[in-house]
Amino acid sequence: MHETITIGHTSVESGERLHQIEMPRFGLGVWQLAEGGQCKGAILHAINSGYRLIDTARAYSNESETGEAIRESGVERDELFVVTKLRRMDAVSYDETIQHCRKSLDNLGLDRMDLYLVHAPPEDIDTRADVWRGMEECLARGWTRAIGVSNYGAHHLDAMRSYATIMPSVNQI
Repeated sequence: MHETITIGHTSVESGERLHQIEMPRFGLGVWQLAEGGQCKGAILHAINSGYRLIDTARAYSNESETGEAIRESGVERDELFVVTKLRRMDAVSYDETIQHCRKSLDNLGLDRMDLYLVHAPPEDIDTRADVWRGMEECLARGWTRAIGVSNYGAHHLDAMRSYATIMPSVNQI
């Protein structure tokens, strides 16, 4: 039931695969699950049913309840794969990216997440570059095991080669 895929980053300079980790093939996304019990109940049910990937986001306003469910599940933290995302409105600079990563960890009550995504591409390339450098710093600090993007077009990914040290491990569409 716990089939996984290997994800990792590719060094822009060398083409070498870095930071390879296993990610469950299936998981629960908690978009539109409100706090107040609905989100927590759905997560607990999913974990009890064998799910090991939980996908949330700051924009969903349920990171705190997601963290509560993870802690109450009785499943070891290392057996779960936790994904959250940097809101587009918060993806404005290197420093803000780092601050919001820390805020998500605090909301979740975790010392690290497994995958941190930029939820949607910032409008201009300079901001995208600054935000991505912040994402790389979150990875370097050990706050996340992998970094990636969400809702990026092929042109966004092509442009990343001009400013990224490592490419995203995933592009969640």
